Amino acid sequence: MDNSSSGGSRKYLSLSFILFGILMVFGVFAFWYVQGVNRRLDEIEGAGGISSMPEETSLRPTLEDPLNNLNARLTSLESLQEAIVSTSKSALEQMNFVFTIVASFFGLFALFFAYRQVVADGGREKHDEEMRSLVGSFRDNITVINALISTLEESFRSRRQLEEQIREQIKEINEGLTTVTTFTEQSERTFKDRVNNLNSEAFSLFTTHIDRQKFKSTENKHRLENFYLDFNTLEKLGDLSSLRNPFSNFLRGLHYFNITQYELAGLDFEVALSQGSRELARPTTGWYGDSRENEITEQLRRMLDDCTYHLGIIYYNLGEYEKAIDKFRETSRRDPLDFRSRSYIPELMFFDNKRRFEFRQIVSEFNLVEEELNSLSQADKERINWEVAMASLKMKKANCFLPKIIRLPERERQRSGEVATEAVNILWDAYQHAERIQDDQSLVVIFARFSLAQALEQVNRSEWKNSTPHELFKRVFFDIRSQIIRRKTEPILLVLLNYVLAICCSRSNIQGENPYTYLARAREHLQQVPNQVRIFSPINKINLHQDDLIWEIEIFEQSLT
Repeated sequence: MDNSSSGGSRKYLSLSFILFGILMVFGVFAFWYVQGVNRRLDEIEGAGGISSMPEETSLRPTLEDPLNNLNARLTSLESLQEAIVSTSKSALEQMNFVFTIVASFFGLFALFFAYRQVVADGGREKHDEEMRSLVGSFRDNITVINALISTLEESFRSRRQLEEQIREQIKEINEGLTTVTTFTEQSERTFKDRVNNLNSEAFSLFTTHIDRQKFKSTENKHRLENFYLDFNTLEKLGDLSSLRNPFSNFLRGLHYFNITQYELAGLDFEVALSQGSRELARPTTGWYGDSRENEITEQLRRMLDDCTYHLGIIYYNLGEYEKAIDKFRETSRRDPLDFRSRSYIPELMFFDNKRRFEFRQIVSEFNLVEEELNSLSQADKERINWEVAMASLKMKKANCFLPKIIRLPERERQRSGEVATEAVNILWDAYQHAERIQDDQSLVVIFARFSLAQALEQVNRSEWKNSTPHELFKRVFFDIRSQIIRRKTEPILLVLLNYVLAICCSRSNIQGENPYTYLARAREHLQQVPNQVRIFSPINKINLHQDDLIWEIEIFEQSLT
């Protein structure tokens, strides 16, 4: 728009300069023409003799020359007339030329104004078009601005509505937070009350029902399972680490132990062991109901002993014999009368094929434990059920001497210590101790009898105390079959017992019984045992990996045909 206006101004300025130049030329020419006319008239006047005559001469006419004067004047007038006509003619021609020039000028001036009008009209159209475009753009901008203003107004209205909604929501949230805070406080109180109830239940269950012998009974298994469910439910609701007592983890560990989840059981036992050690120094009395501090301390000591004992059994079942020995030694240090743990140490030395203990070293350890048992006072013997401890120790020792009918290549180094007669003598002592045990169905008594029957076969003894090996195997068969009914939920033990039943059935020829049936049951129960768990072999008298046990069962099965 500015560029076109400046271009039109420059055109008008150029034309103005041209017109001014023409006017200057015309002015010069007109001045020259007037000067020429004046000069010509002066020349005519001088040539015609027209002059001012003296008064005397002009007033004294003569008769002699009247005609001459008249002719002269006529001649002079004719010459003057001709001169005037000639001058007029020349003037008319010059005027015609001037008028032509002027006409041309006015023609050019008309053309100039016509051109200017055309240019002005074209510029005006262009200007009008631009102005129309600008007006359209302005209108569009006004429309956009109006739309923006409408949008802003709508946004402000929406914002006010939103702010109002937010205020309402904040109000509701604050009310909700107040409700939640109240509910949370009530929930926390309820949660803490439930944890306190769990702690009281754990302490009561441990003190009244649970010990190393009783925790596997059917009733206690149900109790432990229910406790496990309550514990885990509360654990999902909140953090129990700073609220529950060590007995809670211990009881849940026993449940995991019963279902052979040894890794989880070990974790709970370690927690109970760590926390129980701290509690022993300074009990948190609110965790144990109305119990007195001396009672709490006494039960904590027993729980800590059981923790290390069960950790030893876990490592025993997993084949980690070095760790198991360490735990049983720790248990023995905690309680010098814990000969169950103490007797496991030489047995595990016999099992351990990695450190390769010498046979005499193993026997020496058994003898050391036996001396410790014999050195106890009568009161201590009564406290620990001394007959059971001695029978179990001697049976474990005799198993080391008992010749193995199915040999494992990696156990050949122990073969030199296998002496059947020595095994019979030791088992004879073991059985004498077992006979004094009140519970004739104790597994210690049953397995002492079973091992004795195996040893008697090795020395070709036809009878023993009016009993033959055949009769001993038969008695063991029926005793163990009743044990299966009592212990039907323990797959590890069920594998062992069914294997023993197959051996007894094959040695005693019990009518209507088939050893293959019991071997099949042993394999079936073995599938329920975690693969890393070892199973005690009643033939090789050590814990075997499941692959080795299956191989041994297959060899035994082949020997039956």
